[in-house]
Amino acid sequence: MPTKKTQSTKTALSHLCLACQDNERQALLTFKQSLTDDCNLLSNWRGADCCRWREVGCSKKEGNVIKLSIGRLTDGQCYVSSNYFDHSLSTLKYLQHLDLSNVTFSSGDIQQLVGSFTNLRYLNLSGTGLSGKIPHDLGNLTYLKYLDMSSVDLTRATDWVLFVRNLPSLSVLKLSRCNLPSPPLASASSPNGNIPSITTLDLSGNSFADGAIFDRFLLSLSSSLVHLNLSSCSMNGPFPRSLKNLTSLRVLDLSYNYFNGSLPKSLGNLSQLEALDLTGNFLLGSIPGILQHLCNLRSLLLSRNYLSGNMSRMLEGETRCKRFTLEELDLSFNQLNGSLPDWVWQMQHLSTLDLSYNSLDGVISDTQFVNMTELKILRLSGNRLIFNTASTWVPPFKLNIIDLGSCRLGPRFPTWLRTQRGFQYLNISNAFIFDKIPSWFWDASYAADHLKLSHNKISGDIHSSLKFLSATTIDICFNLFQGKLPSLNSNVKNIFLDDNLFSGDTQPILNAEMLNLRDVTLSKNLLSGEIPSAICNFSSMQLLDLSNNNISGNIPECQSNKDSPPSPYVINLANNYLSGSIPQWMAGPVPQLTAESHLTELRLNNNSFDGEIPSFLRYCNRMTILDLGENKLTGKIPSWIGEGLSSLKFLRLRSNMLTGKIPQQLSYLTSLQMLDLAQNNLSGTIPNSFKNFSAMTKVNRTVEGIISYRDGASPSVEIASSKFEEIIEVEIKGRQLDYTKTLSLVMVLDLSCNNLSGEIPIELMDLIGLQSLNLSKNQLEGYIPDKFGGMAQLEALDLSMNHLSGKIPGSIVLLTALSYLNLSHNDLSGRIPSGNQIQTLTDPSIYAGNSDLCGSPLPRCPGDEHSRVPTQGADAEDEDGDSDMFELYLGMGIGFAVGWWVICGAFIFKNSWRVACFQYYDDMENNFIVKMDTLRRRPRLSNFRVRDEGRVTNIIH
Repeated sequence: MPTKKTQSTKTALSHLCLACQDNERQALLTFKQSLTDDCNLLSNWRGADCCRWREVGCSKKEGNVIKLSIGRLTDGQCYVSSNYFDHSLSTLKYLQHLDLSNVTFSSGDIQQLVGSFTNLRYLNLSGTGLSGKIPHDLGNLTYLKYLDMSSVDLTRATDWVLFVRNLPSLSVLKLSRCNLPSPPLASASSPNGNIPSITTLDLSGNSFADGAIFDRFLLSLSSSLVHLNLSSCSMNGPFPRSLKNLTSLRVLDLSYNYFNGSLPKSLGNLSQLEALDLTGNFLLGSIPGILQHLCNLRSLLLSRNYLSGNMSRMLEGETRCKRFTLEELDLSFNQLNGSLPDWVWQMQHLSTLDLSYNSLDGVISDTQFVNMTELKILRLSGNRLIFNTASTWVPPFKLNIIDLGSCRLGPRFPTWLRTQRGFQYLNISNAFIFDKIPSWFWDASYAADHLKLSHNKISGDIHSSLKFLSATTIDICFNLFQGKLPSLNSNVKNIFLDDNLFSGDTQPILNAEMLNLRDVTLSKNLLSGEIPSAICNFSSMQLLDLSNNNISGNIPECQSNKDSPPSPYVINLANNYLSGSIPQWMAGPVPQLTAESHLTELRLNNNSFDGEIPSFLRYCNRMTILDLGENKLTGKIPSWIGEGLSSLKFLRLRSNMLTGKIPQQLSYLTSLQMLDLAQNNLSGTIPNSFKNFSAMTKVNRTVEGIISYRDGASPSVEIASSKFEEIIEVEIKGRQLDYTKTLSLVMVLDLSCNNLSGEIPIELMDLIGLQSLNLSKNQLEGYIPDKFGGMAQLEALDLSMNHLSGKIPGSIVLLTALSYLNLSHNDLSGRIPSGNQIQTLTDPSIYAGNSDLCGSPLPRCPGDEHSRVPTQGADAEDEDGDSDMFELYLGMGIGFAVGWWVICGAFIFKNSWRVACFQYYDDMENNFIVKMDTLRRRPRLSNFRVRDEGRVTNIIH
């Protein structure tokens, strides 16, 4: 038995060995004092024994500090920072492990840091904010095995390749997001500069650009390299050929570069590969047969490329693999076609299958899933796949993510979803479901964060309360749901219920509990009542669409001193029964005193708003669409619209009670595509400066979204930009059109139904991109400018009910796109020009009310019916033409009679011909009936709706 004296001696020796050196303890305390530690992460750095301090480690024999890991304490919410780097740590001569990751230094050169740590094995300086060249002293760290300097600015480190070669023991090197320059050509291709020790190399997030130079650099890497990450390096050119030599690679990440060309078959040489990520490149062609060689592959990510062909080629021929270990397969956003090959269903360990947004087709049956017991993520959206599953089918898997949009799951609601209770994400939009929503569905969806059932024909009532759902996004638009709106959980951020049959008021959605709402679309329902005052506290709201309902009353006024009003991006309250004034909160919280307004779209058309156009809108300099048409607005058009709303593309103020002149400042709107001021009481002349509408002078335009949200837009805005359907009402060709998908192509100028006077400015003819020009029902006079012929894109021209005089310019025949013309009720005279497109406009009413006009389609001009002398010009030609026409008609009659008797005679005397002919017509009739039935069953997708005489007609293109 040891005596008490012996025990006390051992205890004393133990403390003597483990207690840290006093000078090292003092160095740590000095370093701590230089740090800002708001969360008190280093609160236990006190007492004599620093070896017991948090994230400090000491050697067992001498008690020297050999490990310092402050970076391990930061967790994304609590950070440690400093204005400078304190050099007191240089006292720790025996330090082997130093982790200062995410300890941010606002200033400091990396060369001042590591000169004295000659015993370091592990060094992590990632996210420290340090910068400069790589210190030459690092070359003295001959024991260093792990180095992470990610997010350290190494722009000036032109010799970084040489530095790497001077670290003989280095095994792991991470220099991601360091602004590294491309390796110099000389060092990249040096024959005697191999880097034999590195097994893990992460250079992601740098800009190396020239893939050919970097391909040579890869030759210097050892074949023992196991992990290589070159993602987001901006490298271009063909796929690196030197990769085939890295036969020990297990992880290869080349995602989000600019590699082009086809995938080489030599990828099959990397037989040890476990993860391959080539996402987000420009790879073309079919995927070569590499799977039969990559027996250890667990993750294959090839999404967002331009790969094409059939998937069956990926695994064809003999394979040496006894079993496949593939767990993750992502080929989404490519151009693959054909049906899913059999080998997909043989991957028993597959947990993620993402083939979304290709051109795959064919039938998927429930029996094909029999071996996929580990499947968790199934993404097949954006294909033409047909699910053929029994109503009693119980899948062998339990999915977390179900993304089957555009797959044909219907017409019955897929009952197998009931077995997937607890899923987190569901998308069965546009799935050809024509059925009632089953009562069990909402219970099965209790854990889902995202629910999308849009663009089906799902009907029925919804539970009055869905508060038990945890979803933050619910999208059931374009269905046949009816009844009152359901009450929702306060966690909901995005709710899309538009294009249904919901009735009642909006209180279940727009109430004081729903403070997290960001995107709300309830348009095209049967909703009524007033907008609740609770909207004044929706500070997170970015999209509000209540259009096309029966909502009435005034919009609530919000008091910025006690409310938290929204700062929206898009507001659409069009086609309701709202009245009163337009409240200021729509432009954001007092924009002239605080930040800029975020508002990009404001649509209040077809209501009963009164007063003047509110001046606070002048601060909405990001506004692209302003539609205040069909209201009771009075006063003048303010000049600040042109001065402050510089981003405006669509300005629609028609059918109000606006007066005064059109302000010259509107011509500052160089991006304007549509200006509609029709049906007001405007006077004065048309400004010559309208020629400055630069967007209207462009002829070649591509289809693109007109809304461009600011950089760093929140996910909510991304949802809004993709979900919110852009619609603008335009009166063209005498009809009211609702454009939806082609807004960027619309070029319209409509000043009709006012009291404008003077001549048509010849400068308007510079707007050669215009599709529709309507100046009708004004007091315009003078001649029609001859330069109209240069407006080649013009489809509709209406100058009727003015006081225009003179001849119709002959250049009008050059308007080959013209399909609507109205020049009626003016003082025009002379012959109507003929030729090209204009001669197809044969309705005489388009020229009515011009008593001195003549020529087709009106009566002939005087002298047209006079004598025709064969030797005299046009009259002789007309006479020759009449003679030729008589001979033509005579020949046609004789030829028809002879041909008819030849054919009928053959049928009379040849029985087999008769049978074959009638059989042919029977087959044609049957095929026609089948095609028409198919078209009838196909869902209607309309690009725009035509509102004609109060009726809405869908037009299918």
